[in-house]
Amino acid sequence: MTVEQVIPGVVGGLIGGVLTFAAVWLRGYLTEKGKNFATREDIQRITRLVEGVKGEMQALRDSQSRVRTTRHEALFAFAEPCLEILVQRLPAKLGEFPMDEGKSLFEHQQAMLALCTRIQVAYLRLEILMPHGHPLILAALAVEQSAPDLAKAVRNTGVPPVSRTGWGYRFDRATAVLSSYCTGDA
Repeated sequence: MTVEQVIPGVVGGLIGGVLTFAAVWLRGYLTEKGKNFATREDIQRITRLVEGVKGEMQALRDSQSRVRTTRHEALFAFAEPCLEILVQRLPAKLGEFPMDEGKSLFEHQQAMLALCTRIQVAYLRLEILMPHGHPLILAALAVEQSAPDLAKAVRNTGVPPVSRTGWGYRFDRATAVLSSYCTGDA
């Protein structure tokens, strides 16, 4: 065999070896690159999922905050006329009204009746917003059920007598519960 015959075989073998080495190396390189790319895609997908969950949790917290705010507003809308009746209207006595041909007494009656109506309307809103069976709803129900009796007494006598039984007692007790919720004592 001559050198001229051997050289193409050696060159062919070297080229084949280099190509085989390059193919094995390139295959390993591309496999590792593919793993890294897949990992990067997985990280991006997981990041999108985590951000999505964070967004949903924030939306849930915002929604719960709005519900709490709405419930507090409804509670104060209910408690305000109750407390006005207890503090300003019920303590009034017939002899304390000025002699103005009943004008002051009539205005007092109208204000009491308006407060009773506000109590009943606010109760319906509170009943919708609060969980069923909540102690606040039970107290508010007692007040709301007392409102028609209070309105009737106001229409009949001008100023209802404050009693420790009947509607006066229910109203006092229930309003105390509402006050404790409003002030955060409950």
